[in-house]
Amino acid sequence: MKTQIPLFRAKKSDSDDNVIGSYIENSIDCPCIIDNDANQYEIDKSTLSINFEGMLDSEGNKIFSSLSEDGKGGDLISEGKSIGVVLMENGRSMINWIKDKDFYSRDLCNHNKRSKVIGIQV
Repeated sequence: MKTQIPLFRAKKSDSDDNVIGSYIENSIDCPCIIDNDANQYEIDKSTLSINFEGMLDSEGNKIFSSLSEDGKGGDLISEGKSIGVVLMENGRSMINWIKDKDFYSRDLCNHNKRSKVIGIQV
């Protein structure tokens, strides 16, 4: 069985830029992401999101699920006229949809092939 190693994304603590890579909390309790070039960046942990292999939108873009309850840092996706934010709930990637001022939640695996990433929840 192949072990999936997730990718993480978060906003750098010193800018509005995002970084993708491996997540670590070092010995001084500083959350960081190490990118593919072994550069280490201190991050804003409230913007931390996760991507597992196969979490792709209809155009092949990686979908990142927010690890914050408020969805901060998670991808915004569209499907038709509906817009939703992707976040982790009870260990599953869920889409919280906003439609006609109503909110509802659906499992990402039922929607990712019809959805398109349009931004990041801030």
